[in-house]
Order: sequence, then C-alpha cells, then structure tokens
Amino acid sequence: MPEAGERKTEDVKMQVKLTEKEIATALARIPPPPGPRPPITAGAVVYWTWHYPKLVRRDGARAHWEAWLGRRRFVRALRDHNPEPPAGVTRENPLVVSLLAGRKHSALAALALLSLQQNTQRPVHPVVHDDGTLTVAHRDELKRFFPSTHFVSTDEMCVALDRVIPERSFPVLRGLRKGYMHLRKLTDIHASGRGWTLVMDSDVIFYRRPEELLHAVDGCEWGHMVDCQTSYGCDVSLLRDLSGLNVHSRLNAGLLNIKSSDVDWEFLEYAAGAILAKAGFSYYLEQALLAVLMAKHGARAFDAGQYLVNPTETQSREQREVAHHYVDRSVLHLYRFAWQGILGQGERR
Repeated sequence: MPEAGERKTEDVKMQVKLTEKEIATALARIPPPPGPRPPITAGAVVYWTWHYPKLVRRDGARAHWEAWLGRRRFVRALRDHNPEPPAGVTRENPLVVSLLAGRKHSALAALALLSLQQNTQRPVHPVVHDDGTLTVAHRDELKRFFPSTHFVSTDEMCVALDRVIPERSFPVLRGLRKGYMHLRKLTDIHASGRGWTLVMDSDVIFYRRPEELLHAVDGCEWGHMVDCQTSYGCDVSLLRDLSGLNVHSRLNAGLLNIKSSDVDWEFLEYAAGAILAKAGFSYYLEQALLAVLMAKHGARAFDAGQYLVNPTETQSREQREVAHHYVDRSVLHLYRFAWQGILGQGERR
C-alpha cells in the first residue's frame, strides 16, 4: 500500500518497442569516457579566441569583469564566514540534501546549502556524492559549515551501481554514466538511495522560505523545478509516446524530490535507449529521463514564478523570488550579486 501522503504511481508500459538495429544505434551514440586532457586543447584555443570574445560582446565587458571580481570576493568571504548556524536554526527536523559535487563546485555547494538552511531555519545534513575530484581541503570546507556531511566515495557508488543497475543488464545507463557526468545525478544518487531523496544543484540559491518544497519533502511528494524553456534534446512528443503519459514540457533538474527506491530502472534503461536511437545524444538527456520518471509519479511542478530558472540581472539584484537556479549566462549574476546576502556581504531584501 502507498505510504501516507504518497501519490499513487501510474503503471508505465514500454510503448515503443526497439529493434535490434535501434539498440545497436543507441549504444553507438553513447559518448566515450573522457580521457586524459593535455594542458592545451584545440577546443580550449577555439573557445578563448573565438567563442569567449563573442560572449563578452554579447553580455558586456563590465558584466564579465564584475563576475570575475565577484568570484574572487566570494571565495574570500566564504573562507571568512562564521560556520555557526544562524539564530533560529535548531537540531530538530533536519533536511537531508543530496548533491553531486567536485572541486570546481564545492564552494558553490556550500553557498547553496547555507542559503537553504538560512531560509528554512532547519539544519541541513548534506550527502555529497564525490565526482572523483574532491580533495581533503574541499571536504574540510564543506564540513566546516556542515559537520554532519556524509561523503559518498566513487568506490561506494560503484558498489551500489553494481547492485542496483549492473552493467550486464543496463548497458545503456552504465555506458552513458561513464562519459556523461550529468547522468550521475540520477544513477549514482538514486542507486545508493534508500527512500525519499531531496536533490539540488550547487547553483540553486534560496532567498525566501521554500514552503512548496518543504510541503513536498514533508508530505512525501515527488517534485521538480520548471525550466525557462523546453530543454530535453528531443521532442516532448517522443517522451509522451515512450511513456504513454502527459510529460511536463519544461522540467528542470536543479531541485528534485524523488523516492529513490521507487525509481523504475528498467524503464529508464529502455527510455534512454529509445531517445538515443530516435533523437541522438544531447546534453539535456538527463532532464528528458527525469521528465518521464516524474510523469510516472504525478510529480508536483514547483511554481515557476517563485523557483526561477535563469534569472535576469534585475531579478538577481532584487532577489524577490524563493529560489534562483543560475544556469547559462545567469551565472554571471550569481557571482556579481547572488552570494552577497547569504554571506552577510550585502543587504538581504
């Protein structure tokens, strides 16, 4: 029987049967695992000499300069920030939050978690899934603010993966995981999860009490953010054909509440293969898979006007919404404005 407060799931059947040729095509379209990178690559040269100058012209040199300075100030402010929880936070009713993090984003992960704790007045207990790049210094930085932080090592994750989605039975998901880091937020976190799991990205910052999110967490409801545009790398109609369900057209994976033990891995293996075979590989494949998974469980879509994806400069300055997910070029605003109030470096609105 369903647990109290849990929505009854729909029985999803595999609507589109794959041929052996399509399965072979799907496997061939899986990106290879990244190899050792030389100090200078052709891609880096093209980026810094061609693409980056175009971005500076588009965004404005001032925005990039302020973002560069802001990031340096942010790192110093985080280092000097008082690790004690703010007044009002007790030990009761903690929020267990899972993240996939590495050395590039460990400081942002600390900021995101601090913003959640400040705006919920509930202690945050992070579960950090190491992408293999976290050093002792990065771990110590997170544990300084959150002593209860549990780090899941790559070895622990491999044991869980082999138990839940062994490679011989799930060649598409396991193959994708090797060369597509974003999929690890789905495979690694939920293969090692046992019950309800709140997952957030390190670039989601809270400015108000997230009542809707807390309702989903405390009420055991599946939930997700809404993107600013459709970002699946394939037509929504394909996802609806695959699942036979009314798939949300704009799921965003920045903030999710999922019951890990109810993830249908066999269906996700099938869906991943079908998407690869019929639409090819995309950077947004993870969101496409989450869209069909969330549709299966009748997930709550958080208010897009309050849980904002890709905020503008004005919205980042004013911080009137519950949360901002700083994707794409809005990352400039994150370093220019977003962090200051969280670390006591500016006025909280």
